[in-house]
Amino acid sequence: MKIFITKIFILALFLIPIVVGWHYALDNYYNLKSSENSLFIWGDSQAYHGINLDVLSEASGKKVFTAARNGAGIYDFLVFSEKVPNNSNVIITLSKPVQIRRKERDRNISGISISSLHHLLNNSYSLGSLCWIILKNTRPTRLFLTKTNLFKYDETTSIRKPSSSFKNLYNEIPNYLKDKQNLYLIGLKRIVDKKCKIRLIELPYHKFVHPIENKSPIQQKTISFSNAARQLVKCQHVDTLKLDRSRQVMHDLTHLNEVGADQVSRYIGRDIKMNERTTMYIVH
Repeated sequence: MKIFITKIFILALFLIPIVVGWHYALDNYYNLKSSENSLFIWGDSQAYHGINLDVLSEASGKKVFTAARNGAGIYDFLVFSEKVPNNSNVIITLSKPVQIRRKERDRNISGISISSLHHLLNNSYSLGSLCWIILKNTRPTRLFLTKTNLFKYDETTSIRKPSSSFKNLYNEIPNYLKDKQNLYLIGLKRIVDKKCKIRLIELPYHKFVHPIENKSPIQQKTISFSNAARQLVKCQHVDTLKLDRSRQVMHDLTHLNEVGADQVSRYIGRDIKMNERTTMYIVH
C-alpha cells in the first residue's frame, strides 16, 4: 500500500507542472494580444450589447477587442486588468449592475488568476466562493472577442424585468457593495499602473428606472464610486453624450439596442481618434 501511495504521489508531482504549463500556454495562445493600434473593452452585458465593435473600429481606426460578457463581474474585471497589455487604449464600463448584483450571480469565467483570487479573499469573499470560481475556470478561456451580438431595433422597449424587480434591488444598500467597489478600484489601479490610456463609460438605464434609482440609498454610493474612479485614473474630461431618441435606442430597461449602440460607438471612436485625454463618458 505504501509503495502504491508513493507512486501516486510521484505521478501527481510529475503531472502538476505539465497541467499548469499546458494551462498557461493555452491561455497565452488565446489571450496574448499586442497593444499596438488596438483598443480593449471591459464591461458586463450593458457593454456587450451597447458597443458596436465594427463601428467603433471604423471610427477610431483601431482593432477592437472586448472582454465584455453577459453577467461579467468583479473577478472578471480583475482578470482583465491583469491580462490587458501595457500601454493599451482601454474602455472600462463603470457598471451599476456589476456593483449591486449579488456575488453569486457574477459570471466569473475569465481564467485563473491567483492575485485576483487573493484580492477577493481580502474583500470578504468566502473560501467556498473562491473554490467555485476555480472550478469554473479549470479550462483556459478566450477572454477577448472581436464580435458581439447587438439587440435588433424595435419601436417598443422590451420589459423583461418589471420595475418592481428594480425596487427590490435598490431597496437597501447590500452588505457587499463596498467590497465590490473596492475591488473595482483595485482593478483600475492595475490598469493605471500599466500606463494605459483609459476611457470610462457609464451606459444608461431606461427612464422608467430613474425614479426608483433616485429614491434609493444606493445612488449616493454609486455616485461616490464614480467620483473615486475618475480621481484614480486622473480623468481630464467628462463628456455627456445625449443620444438621439428620434428612434428607440433602448432594448429593455438596462440595455441599448443596435441604434443606441451605433451612436455610442461612433461618438467614442471619433473622440479617441481626435483626443488623447483620459475621458469619462456619461450616456443619457
